Amino acid sequence: MIRACVLALLCLLWAATPAFAQRHYIPSDQPTFGTLEVDVGGVWTGGASVGTVPADLTNNPGSGSGSFVLFETQTRVGSAPAFDGALDLFLSRHLSVEGGVQISRPALTVRNAKDAESAPDVTARSSLTQYLITGSLVYHLGGGAAGRLQPFLSGGAGYLRQVLEGGGLIDTGNEVHVAGGVRYWFNRSQRLGLRADARVSLQSGGVAFDNKRHTIPEGGAALAWRF
Repeated sequence: MIRACVLALLCLLWAATPAFAQRHYIPSDQPTFGTLEVDVGGVWTGGASVGTVPADLTNNPGSGSGSFVLFETQTRVGSAPAFDGALDLFLSRHLSVEGGVQISRPALTVRNAKDAESAPDVTARSSLTQYLITGSLVYHLGGGAAGRLQPFLSGGAGYLRQVLEGGGLIDTGNEVHVAGGVRYWFNRSQRLGLRADARVSLQSGGVAFDNKRHTIPEGGAALAWRF
C-alpha cells in the first residue's frame, strides 16, 4: 500500500513538472501585472505654422465699411530635437499605461508680411522651452524573432506648456496623439532593449494664434529597461 502511494506521488510530481517549469519560465520572458518599464531617449519633433493674424485698421467714416489690412503676422514653431522619457506600468502581458515627458527648445518665428505700403518683410526669432506631459494606453503585440522583437500601438492625451525665452510669456495648451513602433530586446529575458517609434501629435493652444489643432509629426528612439 505504501509503495503504491509513493509511486502515485512520484507520477503526479513527474506530470506536474513541465507545467510548473512553464509557469516559472514565462514571467521571466514576458511582463506581468505590476511590471515596470523605463524608457529614456530622444525624439525629433516637426514644426508647424500656428496662425496668421491680420493687423487691421478701421476705415475713416465715409470711406467705406469694414477694416483695412495694414500687414499680416505669420507665426511658426520650428522643428527641434527633444529629450523623451516614459514610465510604463503593465496591467497584463499585452496592456500597459504610460506616463511620458518631453522637453524641447524649438525656435519661434514671427514674420510680418504683406505690408500695405510695400515695406520689406521683417522676421523676428526667439526660442521656446516646451514641456509636454502625456498619458497613454499602450497595446503590446505578440513578439517575433524568438520573443526579442515586439511591436506596439499607443494613444493618449497630454498637457502642453510653452515658455518664451526670458520668461516673458507662458502659454499652455493640450494635445492628443497616436503612435506605433517596435521594441527590440537584447536578450530573451526582455530586461534591456531599444525602443523606436513614430508619432502624430495634434496640439492646440499655447503660442498658437488660432483655435485649430496643429499636426506635429515625431520620431524617436530610446533605451528600454524592465524591472
